[in-house]
Amino acid sequence: MYLVELSTHAWDLARATGQIEELDPSLALPTLEGARAMIKPHFRNMVEPGAPFGAEVYPARGADDWERLACLYGTRSTENARSLSGQRGAEPSIVMAS
Repeated sequence: MYLVELSTHAWDLARATGQIEELDPSLALPTLEGARAMIKPHFRNMVEPGAPFGAEVYPARGADDWERLACLYGTRSTENARSLSGQRGAEPSIVMAS
C-alpha cells in the first residue's frame, strides 16, 4: 500500500515538474500491480468531494507502466488515451487521477 501511495505521488509530481524521466522504472510495474489489486470498481466515479478515482482509461499504444498507472486512476496521461466506456483502442490498463 505504501509503495502505491508514494510512487503514485512521485509520478504525479514528476509529471507536473517535467521530471518524468527521473523516476525509477523498476518501481512502475510493482506500483501498477499493487494499484490494480487495491482499486475496486465501487471506488470509481464516486460523487463525493475528494473522490480520487475516475473511470479507467485506455493507455496510448506503447505506453509505459507509469502511463498505465495514470490510466488506471482515470487520468489521461497522454493525448491518445481513451475512455474505457465504449471507445475502441489499446487494451485497458491503469492510471492515476491528476
